[in-house]
Amino acid sequence: MNVSLNTEQYLKDLEYLVNIDSQSKDTEGVAKIGAFFEKAFAEIGWSVEKKELDPSVAPSLKFTNGKPPYDAFLLGHLDTVFPKGTVSERPFSRDEKRAYGPGVNDMKSGLLFGLYAARALTEAKAKGSFCIVYNSEEEIGSRHARCHPGTGTAQRQPDERTEGAGAYRGHVQRQGRPCGRGTGEGRKRR
Repeated sequence: MNVSLNTEQYLKDLEYLVNIDSQSKDTEGVAKIGAFFEKAFAEIGWSVEKKELDPSVAPSLKFTNGKPPYDAFLLGHLDTVFPKGTVSERPFSRDEKRAYGPGVNDMKSGLLFGLYAARALTEAKAKGSFCIVYNSEEEIGSRHARCHPGTGTAQRQPDERTEGAGAYRGHVQRQGRPCGRGTGEGRKRR
């Protein structure tokens, strides 16, 4: 499969996303980021599932192009650590080599890359069943997502190949720390 990236469009989309304040408790901002991805994934024919976790956080999202078992499972998060108003202080900018702004690296460019990869797979009519989950509250510990398999946490979930929420095996990272191996059961909380 030969894929080319429209860099200018990617950077325009990234600028739009980075210029939205989306701190975890800013449900309106996080929901606006989510709405961008809901629309974009629906436009390429992927199934879109919105999971309302709790009134205090925006919904998490699940995108699929087929049924389980999934051949690949990608996980990301819609929220950032930057408080509301950060965008007005330091909006998206770029130079010849880099892009800057709140959430440009963690995690808005990664979310966008997931969308562009999904588009490429769809356009190429690639074989396989894929699942992408975007959690809305990762930066504050995924407290509500933890109770809902397939919403973006590796905490205490069964093998999702059989549960239909996606597949993950191997080493799982959570907030920069290793938390599990093999089954994705994760680290137990005390």
